[in-house]
Amino acid sequence: MLCFFAPSTASSPNNEPTLQADSIEISLLTCGPRQQVYSMYGHTAIRFQDKQSGRDIAINYGIFSFDKPFFVLRFVFGLTDYEMGIAPFDIFEWEYDPTGCGVRQQVLNLTAQEKMAIAQAVDRNMEPQNRVYRYNFFYDNCTTRARDIIANNINGRIVYDTSTPQHLNTSTSQHPCTIPNIPQLDT
Repeated sequence: MLCFFAPSTASSPNNEPTLQADSIEISLLTCGPRQQVYSMYGHTAIRFQDKQSGRDIAINYGIFSFDKPFFVLRFVFGLTDYEMGIAPFDIFEWEYDPTGCGVRQQVLNLTAQEKMAIAQAVDRNMEPQNRVYRYNFFYDNCTTRARDIIANNINGRIVYDTSTPQHLNTSTSQHPCTIPNIPQLDT
């Protein structure tokens, strides 16, 4: 296991986790769309940065193998298995630099307990029996996985900003699960 908080966690007198100097920062990463069929709608990941230790990683729920036969067909019909992976953030960011699509970071305002809960959930997801999942364009993908890790491990609630003008591709705009707004944490 990764045990994110092992080197930088202390306990308060009532055994609640506290982070030394609150050096842990967790962000939602939104990557712009690219030309390939699997990235036409962008990508989402989670960034975990420990400013005290220098650890800076991207938690990515969008890893798959091109080695499977008929990749595009399998992707379109929802028969592609995706996997969770972790990479240094600078490598993750470098993968998007040449395309010019960019990576947008939204730093989350989390308590020490919420950061601990998210890190523990990521550790559970990294266990071999939990890493691989069957991709579904609308219901189970890199964005829903990142959203669920955050939403299921905070004490607050997610509030969607509906005041920002949005652009949706017409092929998805009629789907009932399409939520174009960027989540904001309300803790």
